[in-house]
Amino acid sequence: MIVVFITFIIGMFILNLKKKNHIFLGIILLICTLTEVIALVLKIQNRTQYIGLVYDISIFLFLSSWITILLNNFELFEKGKWVLLFFMLFAVFNFCYLQPHIFNFYTYVVGALIYISLFFWKSFSYLKSQNFSFFFSTTYILLMAPLALLFGLSFMFVFVDSSVTTVVVFRNTNLYDFVCNYINAIFYAMVIVYMFKEVQIKNE
Repeated sequence: MIVVFITFIIGMFILNLKKKNHIFLGIILLICTLTEVIALVLKIQNRTQYIGLVYDISIFLFLSSWITILLNNFELFEKGKWVLLFFMLFAVFNFCYLQPHIFNFYTYVVGALIYISLFFWKSFSYLKSQNFSFFFSTTYILLMAPLALLFGLSFMFVFVDSSVTTVVVFRNTNLYDFVCNYINAIFYAMVIVYMFKEVQIKNE
């Protein structure tokens, strides 16, 4: 939780709201921060039955924002907006019919698969066209930021109904918590690196 607040505060001072990437990243950091705050308040008030709903909404907004960033930077938005629309409709359908009373991990997995598939497809396309400069840009750092998070949590959700996630890997830390902590650290570290790289480029 601390790293979420730290990253959000850094973003408040660094992000330039005149840049589209910065706007969406600011929205994502705000979503993450509000999610943690609301979940904490609900725990304090012993209203934990609503925490799942908070995370369902958060995941929907989080993944929609990341897919939008990806489509914009890969210049795919005109064609890719249908992919985004499909994800949004699936999320609503999942929330209403498939997983109405439990955590909507289907939504997360589908959104993650969309993002990961588009990311590697376009990366290979840039590689094939020998557009190597893109791989060293700050934009590519931003687009890579959620990959570990999407891969890791999707993998965990595959085993959500098994005993695999409860295996203790370190002291009293189970596999699910260990993976979550690790991939969140990678995600926020890459976001921070991206923001400072943007500042560095601005000051050159």
